Amino acid sequence: MAKRRTPLGLSYAPPNVPSPARLVPATSGGLDVTLRDLTACDRLGLKGRGASGWLSARGLALPQSNCRAAVSAHVDAVRLGSEDILLLPRSPEHPEGIQQLRADWQVATDVRKGFDALREETWAWFHIGGPDVFHLMSMTCPVDLGLERFLPGRVAQTRVAQMDCIVVRSDRAGGPGFDLFFDVTSSAFMRDSLTVLASAS
Repeated sequence: MAKRRTPLGLSYAPPNVPSPARLVPATSGGLDVTLRDLTACDRLGLKGRGASGWLSARGLALPQSNCRAAVSAHVDAVRLGSEDILLLPRSPEHPEGIQQLRADWQVATDVRKGFDALREETWAWFHIGGPDVFHLMSMTCPVDLGLERFLPGRVAQTRVAQMDCIVVRSDRAGGPGFDLFFDVTSSAFMRDSLTVLASAS
């Protein structure tokens, strides 16, 4: 079976997931914010009638309300709508849980299970963190993402760098951070915009 690839031709779930890298050098005097491009990592979006029921039947904990994320040992479930679920590996280096869900979903034929929303094909996935990440986000996002207001597991469907973006509070690197999902064709623009903001501060 051929490897699945991103629109840019990269294989999903590469053996070496990129490490976080500062947007601007420490010597520049800019904000201390790191970015990790996880676009090539495996993920799964299910949408439509039966999606949430199919996932729940497999023991996956789903958020009870929209715009929330439920964290488990291996898979994070981000609820964007009543039947619109984005599934992420808790650790991008270990996507086995997502891969098993995808395999089970593909062979299921006797139940309603929604459809594959192709989130891994159309959305870029960045994770940003670091001591100044809240400052940076306050400069580019209209939603109040403050440390004590936008708690882990909160989700906002908003705008970042003047483009539509889904923001998930996900403290992946042992400190506060955000997962950003947006149009994959705008990846370079998003990175450049965040770098400019971090550099100018």
